[in-house]
Amino acid sequence: MGSSNTIADQMQKNAEFQQYVETQQQALNKITDAAHSTLASNITNYYKAANIDDAQPLVSGENSHLSTASEWSLKNVADMIGSVHDAIFGAKSAPQGATLTQQDAAVAANLAKLSSLEVLITSTVFTTIQGILMGFASGSQTSVQQQYATKEIVPGLTLFLATFENQFQSTSYFSNEVIIENVYVYDVRFSVKQAAAIANFDRAQSLISEQSVFEANINQCTTQIGSLDVTADDYDVKYAKYTGMISSLNDQLDVLQAEIAKAPAAPAQNPQP
Repeated sequence: MGSSNTIADQMQKNAEFQQYVETQQQALNKITDAAHSTLASNITNYYKAANIDDAQPLVSGENSHLSTASEWSLKNVADMIGSVHDAIFGAKSAPQGATLTQQDAAVAANLAKLSSLEVLITSTVFTTIQGILMGFASGSQTSVQQQYATKEIVPGLTLFLATFENQFQSTSYFSNEVIIENVYVYDVRFSVKQAAAIANFDRAQSLISEQSVFEANINQCTTQIGSLDVTADDYDVKYAKYTGMISSLNDQLDVLQAEIAKAPAAPAQNPQP
C-alpha cells in the first residue's frame, strides 16, 4: 500500500494512529475483496458479447494509496500506470500487488507491435481513472464510492477496472483533516483477434482525440472549482482534489502534446472532381 509521507511518518511514530487507519482500511477491504470476482464476471461477459475466444491475461492486481486531502494528487496513479505498462511490455517485473502472466509467442509478437503507442496507452488509462475520480469528487462523500470500467485501450488491449474511494477523519490527527484512500483493482487482457484491427488504427488521430479528453477534463475541473460553495464543510477537500487533478492533467497533457508533435501527419486527401 502506498501512502503520503505525512501519513507514513505519522503511522511510524504513532501506534494509535496506525491502528485507527488499519481499522478504516478493514472496512474498505471487505468491499474491495468482492471486486475480483465482479471483474471476472465483467471479463467473461465482455468477451462473450464481442465473440472473442482468444483473450489472455497479461497482468492483474490491486493498488491502494492513502493521502491527506491537502496532499492528494494523481502522481500515484501515473506511477501505477507506468509500472503496469512496463511490466506488460517487458521493461520491468510486475509491481507490488500485481501478478504478471507469461505471454505466449503470438501474444508477445503482437504486443511488440504496440511498443510505439506507449504514450497513447498510458494517457488513455490515466484519463479513464481520472474521469472516475472526478465523478467521485463531485459527489457527496457519505460512504465508500465505487465504479467499474471496461476500456479497450488500443485494439487487442483491454483494461478491466474497479475504483474505490473512502474518506475518513478524526479530530485527534492532522487537525481533523480528511484522509483519502483510493484503491484500484485491475485486470489487463489481450486478444490477438482484436489486435488485427491495429492495421487500420490511426495513431495520430487517436492522440489528438485523447488530447481533447484531457482539455475537456481540465475545463470541467475548473468549472467545478468555480461552482464550489466556500462555506461547505467539504470545500477544502473538493478544492484540493480538483486542483490536484488539474495539475496532474496538465503534466500528462504536456507529454501527450510532445508525442503528437512527433506523430506523422495524415496523408493529404485528393480533392474529388
